[in-house]
Amino acid sequence: MKKIALLSLFALAAGPLTAQQINGSFDDAWEECIPYKYSKAVGTTPQGWNIASIGYKVVIFDVTKEMGMQAEGVTGSGVTLVNRYVGMMGMGQTAPGYITLGTPWNAARATVGGDPPITEKDGGAFGGINFTYRPDALRFSYKRSLGKTGSIEESEDAGIENSSEDASVIALLWKGQYSSSVGVGVSLGSSPTKEPMIDREKDVMGMITDGVTKSADAECIATINYSIEGNQAEWKTLTIPFNYTSDATPEKINVIFSSADYFGDRDAIGAGNSLTIDNVELIYNSQLASLAYNGTAIEGFDKDNQYYTVTGEYTDDCLTAVSDGAGASVKVSYNAENRIATITVEGNDIASNPENKHEYYVMFAPETTAYASKLIMGLAGTMLPPATENVGISEINGGKAHFLLSNFAFQGMVMGDILLTDVECKEAEDGSLTLHKEQTIRVFGDAGNTLGDLPVVLNGTLKDDKLNADLSITLKGVIPISVNVYPTSTPYVDLTALTGVASQFAAVKDGLTNPNCLFYVTDATLAGDNVIVDTECQKLVLSEDAAFFAPKAFTAAEVSFDRDFAAGRVNTFVLPFTFTVPDGISVTKLNKVEGTTLTFSPVTTAEANTPYLIETNETRPFDALTNVEVAATATVDVTVSGVTHHGAFDSETVTSGETAYYGWNENGEFVKATTGTLLPFRTYLTTSAAQAAPSFKVIMDKPTGIDTITTTETDGAIYDLTGRRVEKAVKGIYIRDGKKVYIK
Repeated sequence: MKKIALLSLFALAAGPLTAQQINGSFDDAWEECIPYKYSKAVGTTPQGWNIASIGYKVVIFDVTKEMGMQAEGVTGSGVTLVNRYVGMMGMGQTAPGYITLGTPWNAARATVGGDPPITEKDGGAFGGINFTYRPDALRFSYKRSLGKTGSIEESEDAGIENSSEDASVIALLWKGQYSSSVGVGVSLGSSPTKEPMIDREKDVMGMITDGVTKSADAECIATINYSIEGNQAEWKTLTIPFNYTSDATPEKINVIFSSADYFGDRDAIGAGNSLTIDNVELIYNSQLASLAYNGTAIEGFDKDNQYYTVTGEYTDDCLTAVSDGAGASVKVSYNAENRIATITVEGNDIASNPENKHEYYVMFAPETTAYASKLIMGLAGTMLPPATENVGISEINGGKAHFLLSNFAFQGMVMGDILLTDVECKEAEDGSLTLHKEQTIRVFGDAGNTLGDLPVVLNGTLKDDKLNADLSITLKGVIPISVNVYPTSTPYVDLTALTGVASQFAAVKDGLTNPNCLFYVTDATLAGDNVIVDTECQKLVLSEDAAFFAPKAFTAAEVSFDRDFAAGRVNTFVLPFTFTVPDGISVTKLNKVEGTTLTFSPVTTAEANTPYLIETNETRPFDALTNVEVAATATVDVTVSGVTHHGAFDSETVTSGETAYYGWNENGEFVKATTGTLLPFRTYLTTSAAQAAPSFKVIMDKPTGIDTITTTETDGAIYDLTGRRVEKAVKGIYIRDGKKVYIK
C-alpha cells in the first residue's frame, strides 16, 4: 500500500455521508467491471470507481472491450485508460476510455451497410456518491501517451489516430436531483431505447437544459472541467481547483478522468491515446487568503507566513480573517497577557484529518516611544553579531509599561519580536526610571518560535530619553544569552564579559553617534582611540560637544581634548582626570558665598570630576597630555552656603522649578537661566528658588598662574595676562595697578 492514506468513500465504517476523501490509491484488490445494461464482467475496476468498459449484445453476438486496466502507479497500482475501437462486421467506432465515481453508459445506433454505420453516438456518466463536504481542489499524478504505437491498440487496424486530442478531468458537486430521458445501449437498425436518467453530468453542469427537470432544491455547487494537453512520459502531479458558484452544502460528488476529450466530438476520438492516473485525492485548504486589522489589510501578509505584528489594541471583531478553503472554519482567540491573537484555520476534512489546520499569530504591539539602540549580544559568553534596532517603551500606566524589542536577531538571523508586558517602572531620586521584569516568553516570529520558551530577566534605566537595559535569556534551560541595550549615543560600551570581540568590533562601532564613546575590552589585539584594554588606553580623544562617561577608571597614554578655551577670559570646566595646575594657568574653586558674590580660590591640583573656573592664554591646554589617570565618572559637586557648583559630562537641560539654574556668560558672571541646554565639560550653579538672584558676581582670590607679572604700582598702565603692556585694551581680563580687572 502507498504511504499516502486515502480513505475510501465506501469503506468508512461511519458510512458514505461522513467520508471526506475518495479511494484514489487504486492499490486495494480490484473488482469485476460489469458495464451498464450488460450482465457479464468485462475486465476489472478499482474499488469505488467504475471504468467505462463496454459490453453489449448484437443479435447473438457479444461485443466487449476493456477501456481501462490496472497499471504500474507512482507506487503500487495506477489506472490506465485507453481510447479503443469497438465494433464488429465493419460497424464500429473509437470509444473514449474513462473512469468515474458514477455510472458510465454509452449509446449508439448500428446500421448494416449504413454510411456511416454508427450514428446517434452518445455516452457519459450519471449519478455519483453521497458527499457533504466542500473540497477546494482535486490532486492527482498522471502520465499520457498519444497514438497507437506502444498501446494496446497498436495492432488494431480500425480507428483513426488524433495526436492533438486533449485528455479530460471532470468533477462536479451538487444537491437535489436532475432528471432527463436519455437513449441508452447499442441498437441495430433503430435508435437507442430511452430511459429516465438521474443526475447526468451534462444536466447537472447545465450543458443541457432542454428536457431536464430539477427538484426544487437542485443546484450545481462546484465544477472542474480541465483539459490535459500533449504527451507526458514521466509522472507529473496536477492540482486543479474547484470552481464554486454557490455557498450551499453539496449532497453528491462525481469525478471523471478520460483519455479522450470527454465532451468533444466523438468522431475525433484518437485511437490508442491513453491516460494513466494515480494518487487521486481531494484537497481541503486550511490557510488564510487574507488578513485585515480594523478593515485595513495587514502589510506583508502571505498565507505561508504565520506571524504578524500590528500596533494597537485588540478588540472583538478587529481581525478579519478569510480562509482559502471553501468549507474551512476560522477561529480567533486572544491572550491578553502576551497580547497575541491566535487564528486557527481548519480544513473542511478536519474530522478525518486532524492535522489539516494552520495557525497564525498576530501580536498587538503597544504604541511605544522608540529609542535608537545598539544591541550587544552574547551566547554563553561568546559575542554574537551586534545589531542596531529601535527598542520601544509604552506609556507608563499604573507604574507599568510594555517593553518591545522588534526584529531581534540571533546568530545573524532575524528571529522576531520580543515583547515583555507589564514591566515594573519605578522613579529614582535622580529622575530616572528603573525597569524590571521577569517573564517567560517566545520570540514572536517563524524563526523565533523554534527557540521555544525563554525565561527572560530585564533590568534597565530610562533617563533623559536614553535607554540602557540588560536582558538575561536562558535558552533550552541552561544556555545563557545576554542582550545589552545601549543608546546609539552611549558614552561607553563594556565588552569585557565577552570573547570573540575582535571579529565583531567594527560592527559594534557601526551606528554609534558619540565620538567620546569608550570601548572596554580584554583583547590586546584591539587598539585605537578610546579603546581600553583591561585598564590601559593608548589614546583618549575627547570632543567638547559630546557626552562622556567612564564607568571604570583607566590610564590613558595620551589625551587629546578639542575644546578651544577663550584666551584671557575665565571659562568653566570639568575634566575626568586629576592634573597638577601648570604655570601660566589659573584654576579656581568655589570657596565663599556672600550674598550674590562668589569667591573662587586657586588650587594647585585640579581633581577629577570636580567643577572649576580656569584662566589661560593657551587655546587648547589639554590637547597633548600624557600618562593620565582617568577616574570613573562620578558627581563631585561643590556646595557653599546653599550654592552648588556642578560639573556636567553630558548635556543638561534647564527647567524652571524649585531649583534655580545659573550658567556662565562672557561677562564673567553666573546668570540665571530659565530655558536652554548646558554643554558637556562645562559647569553651572544651582540654588534653591528662595535663594535665587538674577546673577552671581565672581571674585577671584588671587590670579594664580600670573604671579610673575610685575607692574608699576600706580602708573595706571594695563597689562595682559602674560605681562605684556597693552596700549589699547579690548574687552577682556587685564592687570592694572597690580589687580585683575575686566574691561568691557
